[in-house]
Amino acid sequence: MTEALIKLRAAVAFLGEKKQFGWWETSFLDDTGRGYLERCFPRTAAHAAFRSTSEAACRMHDAAIGKVGVFHLFRLPVEKEQALDLRLAKVSCQEITSSISSKGNALSELEKLATKAGKSAPGPIQIGHEKEMTEATSLRRIAWNYLSAFKSGFQTIPYFVKNDND
Repeated sequence: MTEALIKLRAAVAFLGEKKQFGWWETSFLDDTGRGYLERCFPRTAAHAAFRSTSEAACRMHDAAIGKVGVFHLFRLPVEKEQALDLRLAKVSCQEITSSISSKGNALSELEKLATKAGKSAPGPIQIGHEKEMTEATSLRRIAWNYLSAFKSGFQTIPYFVKNDND
């Protein structure tokens, strides 16, 4: 599950960058951006690119849906974000960048991760509740919504709401 989440986050982060679909103003995950970061972070440039782009994506998502009582691909509940960080520390730079070497590769990665889940639409889309967030079916639905948006030329923000009993 964590590997699928990393692949999903990497694909969406890359595709949302300025040179692909322009959802956020970064270019860290392409060859030029990583080359620049290699000067500052020679052994961990891909990790730095992944984290920086994920932060830009998080800010865009938060601006659209807020931060209170909602979660999305780039801002998970604290314990899930910590687990993802621990796993990410063990992932090689090659594993992060292998499926996002081009726009076509990243779209193909999203297609592999996605399951058609109804009609996607522009803007925020509630997918479910926090407890379902990292389930395989939820990750496939998230991937489908982003894939549909990128292919159709609109911006979408799949999100989850805090559990009812919290």
